[in-house]
Amino acid sequence: LDQPYGIALSRDAASMYICDTGTERILVTPMAAPNASAFASGVATPTSLAVSESALYVSQYQKSVIRKYVPPSADVVMLIGADGSPGSADGDHATARFTQPRCLHYDEPSGYLYVADTHAGRVRTVAPNGVTATLDLGLTTAAMLYTLTMSPSGAMYINDQTTAKRHIYVFNAPPRIPALSVTIGNGGIGFVDGVNPTTEVGGVRGIQLDAFTGDMLLASKEHFRVARLSPDGRVTTWVGSGANAYTEGAGVAAEF
Repeated sequence: LDQPYGIALSRDAASMYICDTGTERILVTPMAAPNASAFASGVATPTSLAVSESALYVSQYQKSVIRKYVPPSADVVMLIGADGSPGSADGDHATARFTQPRCLHYDEPSGYLYVADTHAGRVRTVAPNGVTATLDLGLTTAAMLYTLTMSPSGAMYINDQTTAKRHIYVFNAPPRIPALSVTIGNGGIGFVDGVNPTTEVGGVRGIQLDAFTGDMLLASKEHFRVARLSPDGRVTTWVGSGANAYTEGAGVAAEF
């Protein structure tokens, strides 16, 4: 692997797809006997993957587009946006424009693809027919939206890592008529466990649901740890001491 950036499981959990950014490929490996091979090549700066019942979506950060595949075919069945032409226009797959989207999330109940359009400071939706729309969340265009995900209840978690304002926003369901429920973090650039107003969530680059506990797992690139965000809004470091090193171990004894 060379700079793997994003992963996603197939719907049956039999295979895992990997954004191998350094080689500009999407790799696939069976979970039963891991052995990665190229699924698609020539995919510049892939950063995120999302899997629906039949399709695989790939965001290309620098190209400002989203590719849609129908595995096992590696042919692009739909290119959403224009290759290398950033913007913020809504519309069908040929009309829509994105500005360096970093994260995708497929919402199974609605069939919509959600896009963290990072440098546009917007969350976008892509309908099953390929039409893109912008969600009115009340965020400024200066927001730097790195990741988004949803809970089983439909609550949407969005990570804003603007230089001077580091927050995680939680929007209530239903997802396409969102209302801000709570803001996690006081905006500081550090990483401080606890609850508002003292907690800080700087450097978060990934958010993923722990389906067993209902917690959200927060991966902080700048502070070298994985933390838990509980449903009541408490942030607790789970793995990683905060030191930039490589040490195996349990809990905060581990280092990244």
